[in-house]
Amino acid sequence: MKATINFLNDWTQTLDGDLVQGGELVVNYDLNRLPARRDTFRGAAVWDILALARFHPDGQILAASVTTPVSSSPGGMTVDRAPALASFSVPGDAGYVELWFLNVGYAPFGEPPKAWDSRFGDNYVFTVLPNSTAQPVIPRTNARPARDAVNAMQLGVGKQRYYRFGDAGSGIFAGSELQTRVKLTAWVRNIGYAKNVWFDANVFDGSNQLVDGQTLSLHYKIGAGGGGDVFDFDDVLYHGSRGQPGSALPRPDARRVQLRLYFQASGQLFTDGILHDCQLLEDATVH
Repeated sequence: MKATINFLNDWTQTLDGDLVQGGELVVNYDLNRLPARRDTFRGAAVWDILALARFHPDGQILAASVTTPVSSSPGGMTVDRAPALASFSVPGDAGYVELWFLNVGYAPFGEPPKAWDSRFGDNYVFTVLPNSTAQPVIPRTNARPARDAVNAMQLGVGKQRYYRFGDAGSGIFAGSELQTRVKLTAWVRNIGYAKNVWFDANVFDGSNQLVDGQTLSLHYKIGAGGGGDVFDFDDVLYHGSRGQPGSALPRPDARRVQLRLYFQASGQLFTDGILHDCQLLEDATVH
């Protein structure tokens, strides 16, 4: 489910589609609304316009550019910026979203110059329609929301078809399986040597009915700046329908994944407090 909010040059806004929990919010912004900063440096365009979105009640702020570089030649210098769509995933418990925009320029020293489009500081507010699941991922009652202790740096959820073949080099088709995979990279504060990082995830069908639920651990990847470490997960969450020549084993069609992220260290349990919510393609459309 996708909703597009158009911010037009005449200072009006229009909404196309339904803005719902677990869906996608696309922002289409007319760059002429913020013309103040079009700075260049040695012929290069060194300005940008960012869309900022804050979903409630969790309060996370996301940012994405509403421009794309225009190069002088393939791989060459950026000489201008053209309009581009910004996209945000809508959390599964969102009630409304605030949007505002930042036009940032260039300064050789000090703070870059800025200009804002924020409805004079009130921001642009849009209601998110409910789209609740039958059994959402319930927050752990003893977990303290603290994004300065744990946060998701990168999250991707997608469905793919995995093909199996016979003995190496035979090229004989042996079957296929639909897999829903999660790629999650998390930053955690280094408050103790022993750390546990995991997520609770539920998988739902097209009617928002629960088809699977799991708790899966992230693994240490690398030390990071800011007194923290990076943990990641890149694996299958849900095994869908599979088959081989002459037979098939159907399973429910995974259409939605919700997850909550946790971090435990020194006897304390933290969460980023966000119900991460991702829509999936129908099985029939995955090749």
